[in-house]
Amino acid sequence: MAVWPLGGLLGGGAAGVLWLIAAGGLHQDWSIFVWGVGAGTGGGVGYTASKRGNTSSGVLAAVMTVVLILTFKFLIAVITVHQSGALEGPLDDDALIVEEAQLIVIDAQRNGTRLEWPPGKSPNNAQTLDDYPATVAKQAKENWNAPTARVKAMREMAHGANAAGPSPIGEEFADSFGVFDIVFAIFGIATAYHVGRGLN
Repeated sequence: MAVWPLGGLLGGGAAGVLWLIAAGGLHQDWSIFVWGVGAGTGGGVGYTASKRGNTSSGVLAAVMTVVLILTFKFLIAVITVHQSGALEGPLDDDALIVEEAQLIVIDAQRNGTRLEWPPGKSPNNAQTLDDYPATVAKQAKENWNAPTARVKAMREMAHGANAAGPSPIGEEFADSFGVFDIVFAIFGIATAYHVGRGLN
């Protein structure tokens, strides 16, 4: 009986890994994998239970299926968000000073002002303040530290975004449950229960 969960974990985990490969490599979150996790989990529990299987092993397989489906759905949401580049850090002073530097560069380009960029850096690949010309970085810091209404408004906006901004991973996780996912999840749980009972 102690090996039942291990069998279910191996069976459901194998199906889940295939699901992750399809989602991460092919960018396809096929609902059929939800059923596959249930079948794999039930098969693993049922195999280890064999003739000793009963209602308890079936319930174990069903519960493990729910946990594994939610776990792999969450992992797929993490992968999807990372691949899309939507996962960003909080809006802190450093990030907003970089935005200020970007505005200074745009103004300089419009005015035809020549800027001395660090080696290998340009407006196309500058990400941190150190990537910008020294004069631009200095001006950006001075602008940010100036007690102006614009800077105050930007700080309030950043504070509000950090306090109330929704998690992109949470949103992706919630949005990943469509009608077919729910239907196949029900099939998967039912399959896990019946197969997980073993030969009884």
